[in-house]
Amino acid sequence: MKKHIFHLLFLALIFNSCIINDFVLDDVSFNFNLTNYTNKSWDEGTLYVGAKNKQGDFIATDSIKYIPVVSNISPINTYTDNSYGSNGKYQEYHYYKVNNLQFVTIPYPIFNFGSLKADKSKLTSISSTFGFVFKLSDGKQVYVKAYDIKKGIEDNRVSINFDIKNKGIVGYIRDNNYNDGY
Repeated sequence: MKKHIFHLLFLALIFNSCIINDFVLDDVSFNFNLTNYTNKSWDEGTLYVGAKNKQGDFIATDSIKYIPVVSNISPINTYTDNSYGSNGKYQEYHYYKVNNLQFVTIPYPIFNFGSLKADKSKLTSISSTFGFVFKLSDGKQVYVKAYDIKKGIEDNRVSINFDIKNKGIVGYIRDNNYNDGY
């Protein structure tokens, strides 16, 4: 019995310490962070992967939906006040009040809606440089340029971040060393 409990605890520890890297291209894995700093909710948001053609139009090769995109107001009026606490968690969302900022982190919807597919041949048929678009149901959107597939990048893990703010959506890339952009 003790051995069985030990195995269950070990598996729980491993599962909780893993970050889901759903999108992988060559040897680079991506994780996606969506944060809402506003008191507004949306029915859905859509994350697209694709590339811009020669005319500058973004052509999506795949997408995944976030349903819903919740506001930064906790439905149970409980918030985490530092980076290490967990008392602001409600369902899958994590609500924060830190340094006069109130926000909610919205989890990547792999368990609910599947995953993004990295089709290198589709991407390179459009352009060698690919990127991501995050679009809310009201039409607001932002494009984030990733990198040139043919040249590659040095990092093997990249974070794609989308912050919803009152003035619009901000998108940026962060590498392993927490450096923004490429």
